[in-house]
Amino acid sequence: MGIILNAFGAIVCALTIAFLAGWKLTLVVLCFTPLMVFSGMLQGRRMSAAKKQKDKKTENISLEERGGMVEN
Repeated sequence: MGIILNAFGAIVCALTIAFLAGWKLTLVVLCFTPLMVFSGMLQGRRMSAAKKQKDKKTENISLEERGGMVEN
């Protein structure tokens, strides 16, 4: 919950400063915000899928191949 509030506060402060510095440029940047959010979501999904695939491949590795480590 704290991370979300921190991020929200940072966004509000950044937008306030941006509007004071140049409101026209700020509006142009805000038009591209949904594109940036969407691309971030896609990247997160791809990274998550790659991690799951890697975990699935490594779960069948024998103890010797892992270097003798035992998982708890």
